[in-house]
Amino acid sequence: MESNNYEWFITQTVESMLPCGHDRNICLGMKVKMEWTDHGYDKDGNTKIRDTHSFIREYLLIFHRPSNYTKVLMRDISKEQHFWIDRNEMELEQLSDHDSCWRHDGMKWMFKTFMEAWEYFRATVDIEGRDIDPMVHWDIFGGSPAYYHLEKLEIKDREDRWNSPYLVKIGKKIGMHEISEYMPKPT
Repeated sequence: MESNNYEWFITQTVESMLPCGHDRNICLGMKVKMEWTDHGYDKDGNTKIRDTHSFIREYLLIFHRPSNYTKVLMRDISKEQHFWIDRNEMELEQLSDHDSCWRHDGMKWMFKTFMEAWEYFRATVDIEGRDIDPMVHWDIFGGSPAYYHLEKLEIKDREDRWNSPYLVKIGKKIGMHEISEYMPKPT
């Protein structure tokens, strides 16, 4: 599946930037933008035969790894104007909280987005969405992976541990020059 390369890139970024056992009060946040655009050209590449159509989704991902478990939290921010990570308390969906399965469970949103894009193009312009190459990248407005102070991480419904969203408040960004203070020390 095409999405595997993107999933691998995100999970490897998390593995390298946020080792297990870090300070409980930090997290790794990133905004991922996925977009497919059909410019409306025939197979010859020169003849315009239909209007341009685009399918765009943007997600906020938060990773928390103070133990050997990795919590993956997500919010679809596609329709939110001028979204900032570190502003207000927000509700995020828990995708995973596991020691190894987080790489798979925490990335299912990506495959789901691929399927939605393909269905969109099939329904709107009657073309195979699989024929349109996606562009997946960090959002250019503060979306690249960064460390943040975690001011609040609270499950909304303690009785429903696996399906309940989390209330999260992200604090100030932590600079690269100070992140070592929060990481596990070698013994």
